[in-house]
Amino acid sequence: MVLAGTLFSNHLGERRLYDGVSPVPWRVASYVLAARDDGRVLVVETPGVGRWDPPGGEVEPGESVFDAAIRECWEETGYRFVAAADDPLCILEWNFLMHRDQSFVRSLQLLFHGYVDGEQDPQWRQDQDEISAIAWEDPSTMVEARTHKLLWKGLHAAGLRVSPVHPGVLNAEKDD
Repeated sequence: MVLAGTLFSNHLGERRLYDGVSPVPWRVASYVLAARDDGRVLVVETPGVGRWDPPGGEVEPGESVFDAAIRECWEETGYRFVAAADDPLCILEWNFLMHRDQSFVRSLQLLFHGYVDGEQDPQWRQDQDEISAIAWEDPSTMVEARTHKLLWKGLHAAGLRVSPVHPGVLNAEKDD
């Protein structure tokens, strides 16, 4: 049950109060925190959002959360993800508004930690409508205001160094 007054966020971080009557389905999604030996992590940017997200997405019917993480990483980045463990590194519950119709959804997001096997698949093609950028970012240059909540939580849980800069303030050395 969702209580009236619960806040839901859209993909831009804008918030709206739950109306108290609309249906609120659950969405389970799996994501990856893939790190390289040099400490950089694999991230994606969704068109129009302006933040780094972990590769991942919705678990399909009949699919395990673990298999969904592997599939979603390849679909979004062309990299084959190898998990360090079968269990998620962290879990986040998030109330959000669906981009396409602004309907209310409760999401359970799981983040698996690991690495990628080899280089990006040369046969893979980026879907520009879904992913506008793919990068290997240094966690020490990332700031909370421009990083997906699940990824930020995962960076801390994995013990990766993140920027000590106050949220919303960019490092002075970094050009945007």
